[in-house]
Amino acid sequence: KATNVKWGKEGKNFEAEFKNGTTPMSLLYDATGTLLETETGLKTTQLPQAVKDYISKNLTGSKIKEASVIKTLKGVTKYEAEINGKDYLFNKSGKLLSIEKD
Repeated sequence: KATNVKWGKEGKNFEAEFKNGTTPMSLLYDATGTLLETETGLKTTQLPQAVKDYISKNLTGSKIKEASVIKTLKGVTKYEAEINGKDYLFNKSGKLLSIEKD
């Protein structure tokens, strides 16, 4: 059951943030109401080992504040790690895809 639902804008899209039980989640919709992606919170220990390896090698001493898995309707899965106020996006193989301001 979704609780504490909060709606906001993300660029041209709309995001619903909520908790499903104790798990934080969000859904991203376009202006026509089409679901674009889902984001589900993870424990930092649940990130793929390749992602954790990249972080320990390239961001030495940095702590992951939050982690999540993002799935698009096109079947793409990405992993997000929030570090030092930025969102680092990776594929499951640990390749850095982008860095975005949180």
